[in-house]
Amino acid sequence: MSLTEISTRVAFVAGLALIALLVIGWRKTAKNSPTTPVGTIDLENDHHPKDQQPDVEFLTSSDVGRLAAGKVSRVLSLGAIAVLLGIIVALTLSLSLAWMVTNILDRL
Repeated sequence: MSLTEISTRVAFVAGLALIALLVIGWRKTAKNSPTTPVGTIDLENDHHPKDQQPDVEFLTSSDVGRLAAGKVSRVLSLGAIAVLLGIIVALTLSLSLAWMVTNILDRL
C-alpha cells in the first residue's frame, strides 16, 4: 500500500466525517425549559431594577442592527469552531485507523 493510497483514503474518511458533522448540526435543538418552578417566582424582591432593563419599545433601528450583527457573528464563529474541531477529530481518527490498518497488513 503506497502513501498516496493512504492519503487518498484519509482524505475520503475526513470528507465523510465533515459531511456527517454537517448533517448532525442541522437537527433541531431542544427548547429551553424554565429554571424555576412556577410557584416560586418572587416579584417583590426583583434583583434587576426597572431602570437597568432595556425597553423594547425604545430600541432604535441601529440598536436592532447591532444586536442582529452580534448574533450573526456569534453563530458564524461557533460554526467555524465546530468545523475546525470536526476536521481535527476526523483527521486524528482517520490517521490512527490508517496507521492501525497498515500495521496489521504488514504483519499478515
